[in-house]
This record gives sequence, structure tokens and C-alpha cells, in this order.
Amino acid sequence: MSAEHQPYIPASESPHELTLRVIIVGILLGILMTAANAYLGLYAGMTVSASIPAAVMSMIILRSLFKDVSILENNAVQTMASAGESLAAGVIFTVPAMLVIGLWDDIQWFDTLAIATLGGLLGTMFTIALRRLFIVEEALPYPEGVACREVLVAGEEGGEGALAIVYALGIGAIYGLMVKGFHVTHHTVESAVGFLGTRLYAGMDLSIALLSVGYIVGIRIASYIFLGGVIGFGLLVPMYGLIHGWPNSETLVDGFYDIWASQIRYVGVGAMVVGGVYTLWSMRKTIITGLSKALIKTEDGDVEQLRTEIDLPLDKVIMFCGVLVAFTFLFYWWSTGSLGLALAGALFLAVVAFFFAAVAGYIAGV
Repeated sequence: MSAEHQPYIPASESPHELTLRVIIVGILLGILMTAANAYLGLYAGMTVSASIPAAVMSMIILRSLFKDVSILENNAVQTMASAGESLAAGVIFTVPAMLVIGLWDDIQWFDTLAIATLGGLLGTMFTIALRRLFIVEEALPYPEGVACREVLVAGEEGGEGALAIVYALGIGAIYGLMVKGFHVTHHTVESAVGFLGTRLYAGMDLSIALLSVGYIVGIRIASYIFLGGVIGFGLLVPMYGLIHGWPNSETLVDGFYDIWASQIRYVGVGAMVVGGVYTLWSMRKTIITGLSKALIKTEDGDVEQLRTEIDLPLDKVIMFCGVLVAFTFLFYWWSTGSLGLALAGALFLAVVAFFFAAVAGYIAGV
């Protein structure tokens, strides 16, 4: 963050921010955005940020019920909703692995709740410790945060930008109702044909949700996703079918999905693991710097700070992290029945979770 930056609400002012109505609306929107993104993630393989939709919905709800609503209250609501959406992504991209590798026969609801609660709180504490490093010292741009700010400011000043987003949400809802409710058209167009002893596949989803995901993540990330689909369904599945034979599926298209589900999707998992390890290694200096900053207690704690510079005291953050790690140890012990395995798992989680919190914070910033 540059020295010339001035917040929309001056640091010398302290309007309403964390109020009861903010907590209630934030929880309700958090539930809504979490459920929607969990469905989208399981359906499309990726999620989108809830920040901007939550900001718009927060402005609509709060301003329709109250007159003295501040932009900081709207920001707090969208933050709560975004946190719920991020937690949903963490769950749907990890917990199903228990089913894939055969450790669970069905979703274990209490275990999932414990994993989400402990992991979410621990990640939040680590992010607090890294905030100053990324925002002040590294001065990362955080483009999505800037975009969300513009939406909030437009709503505060009576602009039309937020209204356009509401129209977009309405169009998406109507399209979804027409396709999946009234079945006006198919939401998937796909076909497969035999070719030189193997098969070729082409298909696409007619989904506004996927179009929106592509628009938000940009052409570069969207092209990576498209390339992954081409490699999987256009190269690996036909090669596997040619070498090992095709399953006795009802249709040619079903044969593609059967091979993908039983064999090819593990290639994608491996690619994500390799990408994560590479990101950690390339960020090693930044992570070490963040770790050292988190372990050094800030001096001059009695000096009065500006409202925009107040963080949770670092000693309390570290203490709370210790409590969370202790509860994680108890959960592991209860789940595995092994004291040594539970202790090793809790310590491993504490170290690795900090690294991945740093990676996620850095990637979001750039």
C-alpha cells in the first residue's frame, strides 16, 4: 500500500462497523454464498469469489431496512460472506478426497465440521499475522479487493454499477430456471465418435455460471482450465482407451466419463500437488520473512494507533493458534486412537497451514 493512499473513510473517523445487524446479515449471506459456491465447486471444479455479490446484496438488504448504514458495515458483511465462501472451497476440494481414496464410505458430518472449523480459524489467524507483510510492506495490489471497493463506493454514492450486478444476478437466475427448471434447452452439448480404433469427444456446458467464472478469473486462467480439459478428454482418455480398451458403457460419451472417473482425474490431482510444491518453493523467501515477522512481537504497543492500522495483538494471535493446534491434536487423537500420530499430525498441520496461508494470501494479492 503506497504512502499516498487515502482510505475512503478517513482514519480519524469511526463510523458504525461491527454492529448486531452486520453480524446477522453477514451470517445469513455467508450461509447463502457458502451453499451456492459449494454446489458450483462440486459441479464445475472451481469456485468464484462471493465478495462482489455479497457487497451488492448487503447494500440492498441493509439500505432497504435502515437509513444510517455506513460503507464499513457493508464491507464487514461482504467480508463475512467471503470468508464462508472460502471455507466452502477448502472443504469441497479436500474432504471428497477421503471418499476417493476409500477412507470414508460416506460423508462424516462431525468430522467435516471439525475440519472446517479448526482449519478455517487457524487460517484466519495466520492471515492476520501476514496482513502487514503483504499489504503494507509488499504492497500487493489485491485486484479483487480493489474491485469490491469500487462496488461499495458506487453503492455509497448512488452509482449505477451495483445495479448492473443485480441485473446480472437476475438474468442468471432466470436462465437457470428456464434450463434446469423448465428444460427449455439442454445445459450440455456433447458427442463422441469412433476414429482409427479409438474415440474422439467434443462437448461443452451451456452454463452462465461457467461463463461468469471465466470472466472473473480472466483469459489466462480460463485458458489453463480449457487446456486441462483438452488434455484430459482429447488426449489422455482416447490414449487409455486405445491401449487398455474401452468399458462396456451404454453410450460412447459414457465411456469417456467412465475412464475419466476411474483413471484420468488422478492426473489432475497430481498436477495440483506439483503446482503447489513449486509455488511454495518459489515463495520460500517471502514465507520465511512472513514467519519471522509473525514471531517478533510488535514494540511500542502503548502508542495510539490509527483505526486503519489496528490489528489483533500478535501475542494473542499466537496464543489462539496454540489453542487451535491443541484442539486439532485432540481431534486427531479421537479419530485415529494413536497419540503419536495425533501429535505428529497436529504439528505438521501447524507448519504446513502457515505456508499455505502465505501462498494463498500472496496469490490473491497478485
